[in-house]
Amino acid sequence: MDEKVQALEEAYEPFLKSLIPHLPELSKALIRLAELEKRGSLDTLLELAEFVAIAKKSMTQPMLTDITRLLVKGVEMADDLVRMGAMEDIQSLIRAYTVVKTHPEVTTIPETTWALARMLRDPDVRHAGGVFITLLKAWGEQMNGKKLEPVKQ
Repeated sequence: MDEKVQALEEAYEPFLKSLIPHLPELSKALIRLAELEKRGSLDTLLELAEFVAIAKKSMTQPMLTDITRLLVKGVEMADDLVRMGAMEDIQSLIRAYTVVKTHPEVTTIPETTWALARMLRDPDVRHAGGVFITLLKAWGEQMNGKKLEPVKQ
């Protein structure tokens, strides 16, 4: 038995010596792996890796080209939206939603049609409503194949 242990030590000694300069990084990596295991995330990551490996094996070059083209187009569209200020609009919508959800006492639910009509006189409601109606009109025009024109007031 001692001969087998000695043979293993001799076989792995160069490899183990090569790890010595990398012990700080290896230590951090092992701690991170232990944390992932403790949270149950390691199994999820391994399952995800298996899925990616299977997907990679099943994809052909034309499929990868199509996916890449769609991803590039999606990034370009996202960039256009960011340049037009969509992020600020979405953030303001999220802030407003958060206020309404966390402070239901500020929410006014009109009980009559007349009360709803009075709410439409509020400049903030008119502004948001006008943007929303204009967006719906432009979207409908796009869906119907019409060329978009700025809405005349």
